[in-house]
Amino acid sequence: MNTKLVPVFAGELSGVPAQLVDARLLHGFLEVGRMFAHWIKERIEEYGFQPDQDYLEVIAKTGKNSKGGRPSVEYHITLDMAKELAMVERNEKGREVRRYFIECERRLRDAPPYAIKDLRSKKALPGGLSLAQQDAIKELVKARVEALPAEKRGGAAITLWSSLKTHFGCTYKLIPPDQFTDALSLIARVELGEAMPIPRRIETPRHAHYAHAREQHASLMSWGKRALPPRVQEEFYLAMKELEGALITGWTEMDEACMHLAIANAMLKRWKNGR
Repeated sequence: MNTKLVPVFAGELSGVPAQLVDARLLHGFLEVGRMFAHWIKERIEEYGFQPDQDYLEVIAKTGKNSKGGRPSVEYHITLDMAKELAMVERNEKGREVRRYFIECERRLRDAPPYAIKDLRSKKALPGGLSLAQQDAIKELVKARVEALPAEKRGGAAITLWSSLKTHFGCTYKLIPPDQFTDALSLIARVELGEAMPIPRRIETPRHAHYAHAREQHASLMSWGKRALPPRVQEEFYLAMKELEGALITGWTEMDEACMHLAIANAMLKRWKNGR
């Protein structure tokens, strides 16, 4: 059985230690086909799940989601709730991950007392990424490294982890949660030499640069769909969507700047000519 379907991590509900699951990652694995926010809210209402008993709402520190709208809310749910959500989807993915959760519970019951204590003591560092976000980053690094020939994997892994530390100035566990999508985007863009589209520096007119960037963005999206595990794809797509928005905004502002420069240049010529 694949033991890395959806990470199970230690947390607390109402001050009581509990084994939790990131509902967004579960949603991605189940391949529901609906927006996460709509899906989780409907399931909570339909099956009567209770806050601080079956799940914990976690609001992003930035106060906004990656699209710039209302605050982004994550749901950390108990294993019992995760099993029920998996079961009601009535598909093979749901049955697979439900068996995985049952196996996680069995291992926890069979673990010696000291092992359970160690598991419950594992927590995210203050101000850093959640355990689920850390796992998503590790999965993306793994996916990129494993796409390379065996002799290049060691160096590639060092390159990816070093790029994260250089860019954010800290270990990946201490990256602020609101910069999680930036971290995923960075990992996806670091050039490693595998068969993944990497933007090339080309000398073309300004608008051709924009078209080329859009083409590379589409290629990266296609690569993510082919190469990344389902539980990482959603976060990757969110990061790429944010990158696309920044790309559009940047070129729009550049067009406006060029327009103002052209006007200023025309006025300067008129002034020099005494008009």
